[in-house]
Amino acid sequence: MIEEQAVIVKVDAHNIWVDKLNTHGCAGCQQKSSCSTQALSQLLEKKSLRLINSDDFKLGDKVIISIDENILINASLLMYLLPLLALFVGTFLTDAFINDTTANKDIWILGSAVLSFALCLLGIKRISATRYANSISIKKL
Repeated sequence: MIEEQAVIVKVDAHNIWVDKLNTHGCAGCQQKSSCSTQALSQLLEKKSLRLINSDDFKLGDKVIISIDENILINASLLMYLLPLLALFVGTFLTDAFINDTTANKDIWILGSAVLSFALCLLGIKRISATRYANSISIKKL
């Protein structure tokens, strides 16, 4: 599990928002390439993270948020590898089905590649909204 300390900055009826707690961490954090918690830490530096308020959390509570490494790897592969594959598949399928004599063949191939890439990103958005929505666990310090 990758864990990071955070503080709750906003609470409503169903959700909480957490910001990274400014901790100095271990000496290994000075070398970002060797720190296993760096990925989650960088995610929380950018913005507040919205989570489902599954417990009775209050504003200002210090919590530990965690995510399984396997889920993080699967989500990374889904986000980076699948759109690239969709781009190539769209390109190669269009190239295979369009005659060489077709006017503006390159534009048709480019349009197909962009369309397959965009459809893949929309599919990933739907998949990630349901599959990875509850993959982050939270507990009080």
